[in-house]
Amino acid sequence: MTYVLITGKVCAMSNGPDLVNTAEAAQILHIDRSAFVRRVQMGRVPVHYRAPGRTGAYLFRREDIEALASNPAQ
Repeated sequence: MTYVLITGKVCAMSNGPDLVNTAEAAQILHIDRSAFVRRVQMGRVPVHYRAPGRTGAYLFRREDIEALASNPAQ
């Protein structure tokens, strides 16, 4: 079961994809968090969900991040 923080409340997504946040995604890719954020801003990483607001958090599907990790040419 995946748990997502939405507007200050933890919501369970039993049938949803396995999601990771920015720090976890950067760790999977073995890169610095700021380098990962630059890749997201350039459109090189698919974003599954972005929380509302100017500084809304990003969530990524684990399988998308692991696919990027297994194919570093992207």
